Amino acid sequence: MSISLPSAPQVSLPSGGSESLVTGVIKTMADVMTKMAIMMKDMYTLTKEMHDIMLEMAKTNKEILKDIRLLMNETTNEMVHSMKTMDAMMSTVMLYQQLMLIMMIVVVLILAFLVLRGG
Repeated sequence: MSISLPSAPQVSLPSGGSESLVTGVIKTMADVMTKMAIMMKDMYTLTKEMHDIMLEMAKTNKEILKDIRLLMNETTNEMVHSMKTMDAMMSTVMLYQQLMLIMMIVVVLILAFLVLRGG
């Protein structure tokens, strides 16, 4: 069993150099199509590179935001620790003030007792 392919149609061109014109047009169209294919390939490569750059930027931005969040958490923790320390210090100062007041009252009472007893 054999398959027969149809033969190419025969085109008769008028004489007088029309064949070279048609050949030139076909070659020019082939060159244009080749250059368009190369340009489309370059555009695809450029688009792919831009996509890769955008992915890298997104990754970098994500890392930067993560670092900022960690830094803010650390700063907040340090502020809370500082405020707790200040609160403890203020409580200690208030306690010392109260003790000083009590000691002054005791000294005044002792002096008053000695003055009244001696007088």
